[in-house]
Amino acid sequence: MNMITVWGKAAIQLGLLCTTLAAASAWAQANEQAPAIGRDGPGITWQQLSSDQQRLLSGVEEQWAQLPPGRQVALAQGAKRYLGMNDQQREQANQRFAQWNAMSNEERAAISSRFEEFRRLPPEEKARMRRAQQRYQEMSPEQRQELRDRFQRATRPDRPRGVDRPQRPMRPQR
Repeated sequence: MNMITVWGKAAIQLGLLCTTLAAASAWAQANEQAPAIGRDGPGITWQQLSSDQQRLLSGVEEQWAQLPPGRQVALAQGAKRYLGMNDQQREQANQRFAQWNAMSNEERAAISSRFEEFRRLPPEEKARMRRAQQRYQEMSPEQRQELRDRFQRATRPDRPRGVDRPQRPMRPQR
């Protein structure tokens, strides 16, 4: 197996991971029944949020006090990140959020499961996957398509570790 094949397989695996992470981030903001995310301990009162965070999270104001502390922390941090984004980043986040909302509960559960698998990986493995994802992002659309095609043609033993189960088709990058 040559180095390009190894690198390509890692990039595909990371491409799937990137989709998973984006959707998991949206899940943390969208799923009202989500388990506590973030740290345990004291939550954040509505009054502790900045006026911009309150405006962004106004849809959950009435339920805020009943949310688990970890959920409050995750929502506050997510709102802070969103407010720090430029227009292009916000548009991309909104598109990912819309894609997440269009998924079935089964698709969301599968993505959440993959996110949890990634979260449990050792730091070195996470770093390796992030580097491969960065290389994948730097590819041209044609290179990405060639990589996806090679992956689809690969036999099960040649696929990257952990990618044996069927995946839903990847959406083209825009």
